[in-house]
Amino acid sequence: MRHRSAKSQDIAQKGVQIRSERANVQGMTVDPRAALDRFIAALEVHYLAVANRRGENDRSVDDAYDVLEDALDVYDEALASKFGELLPFSTLDDDDYDDEDFEEDQD
Repeated sequence: MRHRSAKSQDIAQKGVQIRSERANVQGMTVDPRAALDRFIAALEVHYLAVANRRGENDRSVDDAYDVLEDALDVYDEALASKFGELLPFSTLDDDDYDDEDFEEDQD
């Protein structure tokens, strides 16, 4: 059985809290300020996970990445819903990524 350090457990717990907040807000309008707070917290969790990485395949880094991606999406959706404003960047879904387009951009 693999034991996590106290810091790793703290990172994982923060990620779970943010992820569960995402599940609770799907399908309803979210306050953009609350979404921003969650996004900032997700950035901090991601930084801690990366800074405390325990090897190349550290699950806490992958989890933090997923939480950060979700928090960004919620914040983006909240801004668009309340203010009609878009962020200058977004995450790419697998459907958005087209190898041919990417290769053309690299030339």
